[in-house]
Amino acid sequence: MKIVEITKFRLISDVEDRDFMKVAKDTQDIVESFPGYLSRTLCKKDDGTWIDILYWKSKEDAQSAAKSAMESEALKPFMEMIDPNSVEMNFLEERINWKK
Repeated sequence: MKIVEITKFRLISDVEDRDFMKVAKDTQDIVESFPGYLSRTLCKKDDGTWIDILYWKSKEDAQSAAKSAMESEALKPFMEMIDPNSVEMNFLEERINWKK
C-alpha cells in the first residue's frame, strides 16, 4: 500500500521563498534517490505554512527516507531553512487515489 508523507512546516524568519524553492529544486535529485520514492509536491498556504507531500511505495521506505534525510549532509541546506519547532510530519496509508 502506498504511503503519503505530509510534512507541515514554516521557514526560519530570514529565508525568502525564492531561495527556499531553489534549494528544494537543487536537492530534489537526492530525495528521488531514496528507495521507494514515487513523487513529491511542495505547496504553500496563505498563512506561510509549507506542506511537503511525498508518495512512497511503503511505510518502511518513507520512514527510512525521513531518517536518512535528517542525517544527510547534502540535504542540510534545505533542512537549515526550516524552523525545527514548526515541523509536523505524518505518514498516511493511501486508500483511494483518483487520477484523470
